[in-house]
Formats: sequence, C-alpha cells, structure tokens
Amino acid sequence: MALTAHFSQNLFPLFANSANSYPLSAPRSSLDMRSLRTLCLLFAASFSIVCVKADEQPVAQLVAQTERAFSARCAEIGIRDSFIEYFAADAIVFDPAPRLAGPDLEKETSSPKVKLTWEPIIVRVASTGKLAVSTGPYTLQTAIKKSFGYYLSLWKLQNDGGWKVAADIGVTGPLAKDPADDFQSYPDASGQGTPADLLAYEREQFSQATDLDHIYRSVASAETVFERDNQPPQTGQPEFAVFLYSQRTKRTKLSQAGGDISGNLGFTYGTQSDEKSTVGYLRVWILRDSRWSLMFDVVTTGE
Repeated sequence: MALTAHFSQNLFPLFANSANSYPLSAPRSSLDMRSLRTLCLLFAASFSIVCVKADEQPVAQLVAQTERAFSARCAEIGIRDSFIEYFAADAIVFDPAPRLAGPDLEKETSSPKVKLTWEPIIVRVASTGKLAVSTGPYTLQTAIKKSFGYYLSLWKLQNDGGWKVAADIGVTGPLAKDPADDFQSYPDASGQGTPADLLAYEREQFSQATDLDHIYRSVASAETVFERDNQPPQTGQPEFAVFLYSQRTKRTKLSQAGGDISGNLGFTYGTQSDEKSTVGYLRVWILRDSRWSLMFDVVTTGE
C-alpha cells in the first residue's frame, strides 16, 4: 500500500503540471490516459510477481515436507500401503540387488505392529527442480525390537506437480546426535550430461584394477557422504578419511543396473562384488565444471 501511495503521489503531479502548461487536445488526453493505464497495469503485474515469489516455498523445503508427510502416513496406515502411495510405478529398492518395488509391495501385507518412521536431514534438489535426494535417520519398531539406521531416497517430480520416490535404499547403524537440517536447491547449471554419459563415467572410474580407496578419492569431494551398514554416516573429508583408508586393498566388480539424471544431479545403481560378497549400491552424483563428483554413496548387504 505504501508503494501504491508513493506511486500515485509522484505520478499524478506530472499530469497536473502538464495540464497547466499545455492545452490538451482530445488525442493528447486520450494518449495520456492510455499511458496511465499502461503504467498502472505494469505496476500491478510487477507487484503480483513479487508477491508470488515471496510466497513460493523453496523446492528443497517442499521435498522435506513431502518426506515428513510420507513418514507420518507410514505410521498411520503401515509400510506396504504408504509405500504404494508414495512410490513411483517404476521405483527401485534393494535387497541387496536392485529390483522393482511394486511387485513385492503388492504381495506384502500391512502390519500395524511394525512402525517405521524417519526424518530428512539432508535434501538436495537438481538445478531443474525435477529430481531430489533426501537422507536421514529412521527408526523401525517391532513388537520385540527397535532398530535404527539411515535411508536415502531419490524423488522425481511428477506431471501432476507431486513428488514420488524413484529409488530407495537403507542401512542399519547408530544415529548421530542432533544433526542439523541441510536443505539446498542448486542454481541453474550451464550444462548437463546424459544418463549414458554418467554410467560410462562410473564404469571408467570403478575399474577392477584400482582399489576402492583410490577410486573414491578421485571422485569424492568435501560434501560426499558415505553410508554403510552398522556405521554412522561418514561426512566430510576428515570423517571419511578413516573409512577410505579401510578401502585401500579392496577391489570390486561393478554390475550396473540403471540410472538417470536431471540438470546437474544424477544417480546410478546396481551391484558390486568381490571374492567374498555381493552388495547393492546407490550413488548420487553432481555435475560441476563439466565433471561428475560423488555426492552420496550407499552400499547395503540387504540384511
């Protein structure tokens, strides 16, 4: 309202002064009125845009809100029914190899005696606003046992404007104390690759001839998060340095199953194996300066 008053007080004296100095003919009067109407419409449109922008919720916050609603719905109606409600038709889960979630969910029965709840603490949204990753702690309560761990979910924006889970993986482990929320949407990226480019890059990096310590050091950054069974998340270079040291003699055979990208965010999934075991993996990547860097690396035994 203050802006409107200021606009009026400064605009109308201009027309008043013009009227005193120059005789108005009909065409000039009509032109001035059209100019005034145009200025008023432009002002109203600009004011509306500012209001809409101010009222818009950041996409990262919206994804976190959707994640919390999913958790609340799970506590209300059970794991099976809530997962069917929030999972995309082609959503992927791991046990430990990746597979479609739908067929297994359809065969399961919901049990009110099993309670699963979780809370997002890290959310990242692609530059397109159409792909997001969320991770945080979960609690699984049965009639005889309570267990803890961390989940990681990929979310995709749907045609109706809602969000659905595209891939979901979890590991068991101790919970961190009072982790701070970290929700971010990335700015527009200058370019993006293709899913085939990202899968080829992953194959190139994860060579059987190189140990995992060297592989991870070549693709990790200060914001990379490693999640493993029976361990707290390894975040930041000082924390995951010890974890990487433990990988120095390990080599793995990669078997890719799929992946996707949107803007500067992408994900890959599949299995990797050594002489002792086969595990499922889900990795999230970010494109910076035309190079993919590892953001999240989650490996599960499916136990």
